[in-house]
Amino acid sequence: MTLYHVIWDIFLFLCIILLSRQYLLPIIFVSMKNSSNTPVRADLHFHSTLSDGSKTPIEIVATAMGRDIELLVNTDHDIVNTRTPELAKEAGIMSFEGVEISAYEPSSDKHLHITCYAQKFSGRIHEILTHTRDGRKGKITRQLERLRENGFDIDTDRFFQRFGSQGVNTDNLSNSHLTEYIFESPENVAHIEHLTGEKLEYSMFLRECLKKEGKHAWIGGVEVPVYEPSVESCGELARENSALLSIAHPNFTFEDDIDRFDKIIMPYIEAGVRGIEINAAAPRMWVETILRVRDRYDLILTFGSDCHFKPSGDGKHNELGSRNPYLSDEQYGSMVERFMETVRR
Repeated sequence: MTLYHVIWDIFLFLCIILLSRQYLLPIIFVSMKNSSNTPVRADLHFHSTLSDGSKTPIEIVATAMGRDIELLVNTDHDIVNTRTPELAKEAGIMSFEGVEISAYEPSSDKHLHITCYAQKFSGRIHEILTHTRDGRKGKITRQLERLRENGFDIDTDRFFQRFGSQGVNTDNLSNSHLTEYIFESPENVAHIEHLTGEKLEYSMFLRECLKKEGKHAWIGGVEVPVYEPSVESCGELARENSALLSIAHPNFTFEDDIDRFDKIIMPYIEAGVRGIEINAAAPRMWVETILRVRDRYDLILTFGSDCHFKPSGDGKHNELGSRNPYLSDEQYGSMVERFMETVRR
């Protein structure tokens, strides 16, 4: 991290302390409802520069304060962000530790994301997450080589330096960083069209050219051994940490399986998943399906914006604090209360 980033973080932290009217008060969450009797504004799914977000923890807390968010849980990819909850609590915002785990379900050969929430994580979860990040970094390095072989102007050292200079955790880079790097060069963007015969925008390039199941996977997709923990292993980690394990954005992960989702979810529940997320972007049909599955299996609902603090037109990522429009205040308030009861035990 550069001196500039250190000074900027110190400045923002001082601003938070000065702005927070609750800094010297104990954090008391008695009723989970504010003075106007409306549900607490919360976000349980978003990302910082520790994974693929573009804001630092201190910038996120400042943003949350400006939006009157009262419950904040940072779920970076495969790393427990301890800094955001520390800063949030100092600013009078309720917070816990969270992480979005890259997991694998072998019986269906499914790669997916599962959010996990705890008062405090400890033990081998950190070793397993480190192994996952190492595996993804090796995969990204191979993808850089493949893209270079296919004519893209790419330098591996420059790639890592580019994000490191911005304070991004270079041990946790992903396909989104790779896509961002490619699209910074007009020559590389033109080369995409030359190779594919199509004008692919950001999200389409990531999906079709960087994922092994994509239409143009030969361009930047690679086959690597599974490096993510199994869903069963994630269930064990959750039990060890008295944590809540929840399927993240099922409307995207299982978008073609809505009609049989109540059956597909069974192996996950048996492995220790006790929650399911209603993403801010989930359509009405998916919200109704999730609520039905929640009632059938007595699951705990989680929710969030999946904010990355970047311009996004993909319909998947929203602004911090966004909530799904198909949930009533009563439903939302009930979700918040049950989540709090579960994680605070």
